[in-house]
Amino acid sequence: MSSNSSTTIDFTVQFQLASQYLSLSLGLFLFITGIVGSFVNIVVFLTLGNYKHNACSLYMLVGSLLDFFFVFIGMSTRILTLGFKIDFTLSSQVWCKLRTVILNTISLSSFTIICLQSLDIFFCTSRSIVMRQKSSVKWARLLLVACGLVWIVHEISTMIFQDLVKAGSTYSCINTNTIYASYRSYFVVPILTVTIPMLMISILAFHIYRHLHVLTQGEQRSFSILTKQLTKMALFQIGSVLLFQAPYGISSIYSLATTYVAKTTYRQAQEKLISNFFGIYVYGIYASPFYCYCLASKRFRNQVLCVINKIRCNKQRNQVLPIMQDIIKPAGRPQTTTI
Repeated sequence: MSSNSSTTIDFTVQFQLASQYLSLSLGLFLFITGIVGSFVNIVVFLTLGNYKHNACSLYMLVGSLLDFFFVFIGMSTRILTLGFKIDFTLSSQVWCKLRTVILNTISLSSFTIICLQSLDIFFCTSRSIVMRQKSSVKWARLLLVACGLVWIVHEISTMIFQDLVKAGSTYSCINTNTIYASYRSYFVVPILTVTIPMLMISILAFHIYRHLHVLTQGEQRSFSILTKQLTKMALFQIGSVLLFQAPYGISSIYSLATTYVAKTTYRQAQEKLISNFFGIYVYGIYASPFYCYCLASKRFRNQVLCVINKIRCNKQRNQVLPIMQDIIKPAGRPQTTTI
C-alpha cells in the first residue's frame, strides 16, 4: 500500500515538474513570438495607412494592438506563476481584480473583432454590389467602439466579485459570487469565447471560400489587390483560431463535465498538466496572426520588408544629419581677439 502511495507521489511530482518546464518553454516561445509579431503588425498597418479607408485593415490593426497587450500581460504573469511560482495576484488585491478584468475584456473584444473581420471579408467577396457596400470604415469604427463599451460594462461584475480571499494561511484570487462564477464557467467560456466565435467564423469562412470559387475571372479581377490580399490573410487567421481554440474548448468542456467526479491524485495531476498545456497553447491565437499574414500573402511579406527598410533608412538619415550640421556651420562674424 505504501509502495503504491509513494509511486503516486513520485508521478505527481514528475507531472508538476513537467508542467513547470512546459510553462517556461512553450510560454517563453509564445511570449517572444507574440510580442514581436504583434509589434511588427502594428508598425506595418500604421505605416501603410490602409486602415483609414479599409474596414478589414482597421480590424486587423486593432486586433494586433489587443493581441500585443494580451500576450504581454497574460503570458508574462502566467510564466511567472507556473514557471517560477511568483503570483502577484496573491499579494495585491488590486492586481487580482485588474488582471482578470483586463484579460477578459481583451479576450472577448478580440474574438468579436475576428468575427467582424470575417464578416467584412464576406461582404467584400460577395457578387452583390449592395453587399460590398456594407463594408464601411465608418461602420467599422462605430462597431469597434460599441464592442469595447459592451465588454467593459460586461466586466464590471468581475471587478466587483473577483477578490483576494484568505483560507487558512493561503490566499486565492477567486470569484466570490457563486452565481456569477457559474455564469462565467458555463456560459462565458464555453459559449461566448468558444462556441459562438468558432461557429460564426467557420460559417463565414465556408461562404467566403464559396464566393471565391463561384466568381468568374472577370468578377475576381474587379477586386482590388488589397481586397485579395486581406481575404487570404483573414482566411489564414481563421484557420489559426480554429487550430488553437478547438483543443482548448474541448479541454474546458471536459473540465466542466468532470467537476464533481471523484478523482485520484494521479488523475488530478495528469489533468492539471493537460489543463496547463492548453491554457498556454490557446495563446497561439494571439501570438500567430503576423505569421499567418506572412504565410498567406507574399505582398504582405514585401510590405514588412519595405517598412523595416524605410525605418532603417530614416534612422541612418537622422544619424547623418546631426553630424553634417556640426561640420557645415553657417558663416558668422570673424572672432576677434582682445588683448
